[in-house]
Amino acid sequence: MRASRLALIAGLLAAAGAAWAAPAADGAACADQPTPDGFTCQQQADWGKCGEAWMAEGGFCAAACGRCRGGGGDGGAAASQPASPAANATAPAPPSSLNSKLAEYVKALSLSWRFYYAQRSGKLSGTANPVPWRGDSHLDDPVPGGFYDGGDHLKLNFPLATSLAFLAWGALEFPQAYAAAGATQAALDNLRWGADYLMACHKQPDTYIAQIGEPGADHSYWGRPEEQTGSRPAYTWGPGKPASDAAGAAASALAATSLLLRESDPSYAAACLDHARSLFALASQHEGKYSDSEPGATYVYASSSFLDDLALAAGWLYRATSEDAYLSAARGYLQRAQYQRNYFVSWDSVYSAADALLLGLGVGPSPGVDLEWQAAAFRDTWLKGQNGVSFTPRGLAIAPLGGWGNNRYSANAAFVALLHAKHTSDASVRSACLSWAQRQLDYMLGLAGSERSFVVGYGSNPPVRPHHRAASCPNHPAPCTYDSAFNAAGPNPQVIAGALVGGPNSADRYEDKRSDFQANEVAVDYNAGYTGALAGLIQLLGTGGGSGTAARSSAASSSGPAAASICAASSTLSAATSCAAARGLGSAPSLIATLLQPRSPRRAAAARRRAAMPAQAQIDVLVADIGGTNCRFQVWALDSYFRPSRMVVEKFYATKDYSHFRDALAELLKLPELSGGARPKAAAFACAGPVSNQRCTMTNLGWVIDKAEVEKEFGIRCTVLNDFEAVGYGVPVLTDGDLVVLHDVPAVDKGPKAVLGPGTGLGEAQLFWDDATGNYKVHASEGSHATFAPRGWKQRALQAHVEQERGHCSVERVACGDGLVRIYNFLRSDEPSQYPQDRMDRSKEVTPADITGGALNKSDPVAVEALDMFLSIVGAEAGHMALRSLATGGVYVCGGIPPRVIERVKAGGMLEAFLWRASRFHDKVLKDIPLYVVTNDKVGLLGTRECAIRIVEAMREEVTIAT
Repeated sequence: MRASRLALIAGLLAAAGAAWAAPAADGAACADQPTPDGFTCQQQADWGKCGEAWMAEGGFCAAACGRCRGGGGDGGAAASQPASPAANATAPAPPSSLNSKLAEYVKALSLSWRFYYAQRSGKLSGTANPVPWRGDSHLDDPVPGGFYDGGDHLKLNFPLATSLAFLAWGALEFPQAYAAAGATQAALDNLRWGADYLMACHKQPDTYIAQIGEPGADHSYWGRPEEQTGSRPAYTWGPGKPASDAAGAAASALAATSLLLRESDPSYAAACLDHARSLFALASQHEGKYSDSEPGATYVYASSSFLDDLALAAGWLYRATSEDAYLSAARGYLQRAQYQRNYFVSWDSVYSAADALLLGLGVGPSPGVDLEWQAAAFRDTWLKGQNGVSFTPRGLAIAPLGGWGNNRYSANAAFVALLHAKHTSDASVRSACLSWAQRQLDYMLGLAGSERSFVVGYGSNPPVRPHHRAASCPNHPAPCTYDSAFNAAGPNPQVIAGALVGGPNSADRYEDKRSDFQANEVAVDYNAGYTGALAGLIQLLGTGGGSGTAARSSAASSSGPAAASICAASSTLSAATSCAAARGLGSAPSLIATLLQPRSPRRAAAARRRAAMPAQAQIDVLVADIGGTNCRFQVWALDSYFRPSRMVVEKFYATKDYSHFRDALAELLKLPELSGGARPKAAAFACAGPVSNQRCTMTNLGWVIDKAEVEKEFGIRCTVLNDFEAVGYGVPVLTDGDLVVLHDVPAVDKGPKAVLGPGTGLGEAQLFWDDATGNYKVHASEGSHATFAPRGWKQRALQAHVEQERGHCSVERVACGDGLVRIYNFLRSDEPSQYPQDRMDRSKEVTPADITGGALNKSDPVAVEALDMFLSIVGAEAGHMALRSLATGGVYVCGGIPPRVIERVKAGGMLEAFLWRASRFHDKVLKDIPLYVVTNDKVGLLGTRECAIRIVEAMREEVTIAT
């Protein structure tokens, strides 16, 4: 078996070589050969000075244009190009990078299926399960079996079914890749496991169980699924509770699986198809979104539409049955959705997947449905960065969807692009899709661009702390809890190999942190499109589907960030100038300034100096977040332009273990990674306490953090700042992916900014631009201690309630975590209560988490009103701050409760309160001020790091002036 598989892999590699070395036409014809970027091969040869990233082994000129004779222009052919083969001569071997990458894709594809074994629920004993740390779990579920969604133990059929459909699709389209990876049986096993579960959830023709587990209860438990106890309700949909999206997704999964198993197990395939037909009938005859009827349980995957799911389901049934009625239905749903569709493929949007499926079946246009036009719009969106898609500096395509699980969207888009590549007759479209998809997968695998792997257990520097309960648990019988596992500083004891994590933000920033479920969780839908894309690359590259280059542009356009990235990789400034001019990007100095986007004139000057200077020793900066319980240290390496390039060290120290701050710092600096020349040159310390004259005394600890003492004892230039001041410094370096926009108006460049943080207390700060330094300066404020200004009779009653209790009602006392509890207790007190006595337990002490949980799942009406009143108060205070500072640069709500309840925030109460004066008093000022909620919980660390970087800039400036 292994020998035959190796032979198949060798055959694929040989096919790739044959495709690359195919005989070229005469020189003139070859010179006019178009490339995926829209240029001719002659132009590529003219740009022979564009640097190694473009010309070296694996680049387009080497892999394709090397066959063109001559060079043309003043550049000639690059020396790194293979020589053109003479007539009847042996063709040169293909670039070795293609062969090695194909082998990596084969390895990653095989590993991806191992992740799905780890996600299985039900009776695992007696099955061929290769994951030794998983066992039987949740055998008492209303429907045992299936897969857990992500790092929790919920079984969510809506995203699961879409994932199974994508997985089956990849196996159907790219069977040679599966054979090469030895993954065919693993795919069949897991798809059958999923199909068994979906059919078991469809016990009656008119009912469908689409979810097992209540999110609030499930997320309150951290431990092994094998040991979880408690109620796990099943949520059922039917004619009175329509679920067109969830049932439609299940129909797609079962129809696709039936095609995959039709030859090997025809009776089982027929059962899958019967259930698919029945589910589609239920979904199409009773239209509605599943999340509308059970919002308290389905908010974790709330649906935005059902038309896309019905279109894809009808398409799969048409492929499985060849019945025209299903084709007509698919077209009808796409026509109905033509004004609400998007191109961001996920569990919540499969419009572009439905287009690709129908195009692959040779379906032509129909009234109101132009599949080719929609496919081209999809490619423009992802390959050219249109419709809100952007590219990180290192090349990952980012969907404009809030930054949660960015890898997932790019991987899904890569899968659809490879389906386009397989089925199109246009060679330029085929090459462009293949090139772009390869660049995205290479980024995720750490083969190019990202410089790290985002796949657990694979490649260079992979994630070791993914947000996953079972993987975080030590071997049985050691306990596994929030304290012992979730809060553990070390790597996960179990390796959930093959799992793709959520990934970086739009600035390539990523931390391997277990608590960061937005960037570091794993999920069944994350791996679905990724798995299909890997198979597509293996089969299409291995059978002559394209040149296999990984160094090509990440977009099909001839200019923009992708083209700039190629030119910026040039080995010399003159080479960059030639490349930039050829691509219409301007001169290299302006190009470099654009790419680096320096945050200040001083940073720009430093960049220019560094560009002309030889490489120097690495510069490291130290940042610390010092709280009452833990002290978190990070050491970051900066590149030549003072940008963070990688995290060298991250350590958590319990403050109770050290008598003085200097003891903890000394312990850190003893680490081998920080010895010798790697010792940090500058540091910034953010403290949870008042700071005066660069000195903070943390009363509860007895710690003193003093700038002068640290610099004298450790020889590290530093600054000491309050932790909310650090948040303020982090705001200017946030990216679009870190923000939820509530009031979408343009921010004024260099305009004042206001920041408030309703967390343990209510932090407030204002930022003003300083022309002398070319940076924002943060000014902390005590405005939160001003008297609360209520709106309406109920808030006035709340103010009186707090004054009676505390003597004074400041804004902070009703706009922080404890303030939320005060509001809740006020609402359930006798006087203003609207709620029946039996709906409240007045003796129970509640926490902010209890209230937000009760509000989100709508199990507690008092909590719903309390949270809405709290958000209204925060919105009004944001409006006050906007007026005090004329914050034309924006008001930012950071940390605390709002980012955790973003759906309630979006409901509008916070924005209405923010704009209240504008609507009542016709004040136009607030109408021109943007309002954001910051979703990046590391904004304080970003600000602390920014302060350390400013110290390095100042040090470099001093050296420059002195010399």
